[in-house]
Amino acid sequence: GRLDFLINAAGICPRLSPMETSAEEFHRTLMVNVCGTFHLCAAAFPHLSDGKVRQAGGGSVVNFGSVAGLRARPNLLAYAASKAAVHNLTQSLAVDWARHGIRVNAVIPGQFDTGMAAPLMNDPEALAAFVKRIPAGRMGQPGEIASLVVFLCSSASSYMTGALVVADGGLTLQ
Repeated sequence: GRLDFLINAAGICPRLSPMETSAEEFHRTLMVNVCGTFHLCAAAFPHLSDGKVRQAGGGSVVNFGSVAGLRARPNLLAYAASKAAVHNLTQSLAVDWARHGIRVNAVIPGQFDTGMAAPLMNDPEALAAFVKRIPAGRMGQPGEIASLVVFLCSSASSYMTGALVVADGGLTLQ
């Protein structure tokens, strides 16, 4: 009868310059990436906690942010703004829900070999140039993010809440 964890991983990433980004596209991106995360969290709250203030034993929420929400990148205006909002939403919920025993953290991935990276993955020259900027020298693999999410949902991270866990091969260090 209780929800143990919620993972908010849905998102869209329009790759448009600020001049090409319409108000509708900006709003759509915020609706999916920020409002979608908020609505799922709100719907899950009664199931993650019994509604009573308690010290431990609640569920775990893992939201997906992005390194684009930490550092500006070209042609990602709406996406970057939405992911920065997800980072703050995560920390705001963490503050309010900790007393209910619910942990709220975010995974902040860099570039991973997923469908969202298809434009980059399908351009060998651009991919090689991008990988040169990553200190680890490679793109992340989906299993590496999955392991991080499992950790954040497990009791091994029971004292973590409000964390923005960056997994980007060192990209944001430069």
